[in-house]
Amino acid sequence: MKIINNYANFGCGPIFSDLGFDNYDYYDLPGKIKKIDLTKPLNIPNESYEVCYTSHSLEHLSYTNAIRFLKEIHRILKPKGIVRIVVPDFELLVKEYILKLESARISNLKKEKNLKIQTNLQFIVDLILDDLTKEDNQGIKRQRLKSGYYDYEYVKDISGLLNNEDLVTQKKVLSRSKIILRKIRTLINSQNKLNLFKKKIFSPFFKDPRKNGYAHKWMWDEMQLFYVLKDIGFISIKRHNFNSSEISDWHKFKLDLNHENRPLHPLSLYIEASK
Repeated sequence: MKIINNYANFGCGPIFSDLGFDNYDYYDLPGKIKKIDLTKPLNIPNESYEVCYTSHSLEHLSYTNAIRFLKEIHRILKPKGIVRIVVPDFELLVKEYILKLESARISNLKKEKNLKIQTNLQFIVDLILDDLTKEDNQGIKRQRLKSGYYDYEYVKDISGLLNNEDLVTQKKVLSRSKIILRKIRTLINSQNKLNLFKKKIFSPFFKDPRKNGYAHKWMWDEMQLFYVLKDIGFISIKRHNFNSSEISDWHKFKLDLNHENRPLHPLSLYIEASK
């Protein structure tokens, strides 16, 4: 793997920076994103980067693969290099769930008919559980979102699901990969002799979120990450927020901000550590 910049963004998806970053994802984009599989050893030399960044990717790896990936990050960081990890914060999500559960319980005891309280409780439940349990790429959360079931303001306040600018960017970034997949599907559909092969091999990849990376496979909190990073050999492990960092001029990259300069992913955990 050719190293061009001093910073690396792993599992970038549609959120990448041209300002000094090598961007990596399972779906490549020539000139922008390099293809990489985070479940396998990284084809990157030792001590290649000053900074390694990964946002909302670690939870898509199994616990074992996540540990293996973080060990690889430690290997490819230069001495005193920094890793910045952003994941859904299991602790904050659970606290928000308990608050909404109590609100719903009180409302029910008062025999109130408050649809907003009901839908807000449902949304935080879906936000925690849907990505862990969904059986298709869309999941029940996005179905309910499209139907207008949830309270718009609450969804916007605690999640990044309504960031239209990001959705547009994602369509552009993944367009090449989608075109390739569409061509493969067309080829298979046009050949009857491959129908069985299609059903047994390709369909699970396209449709099963446990296989194509759309599902979450673990939930992380501050202390879990602290213990794991410490065991691997990282030092100076510290919690940050979306706009604070030990990385010089981090704010200029805008990787953790949306177009309104608010957190791109509310209720997230931001952890940094040094080699």
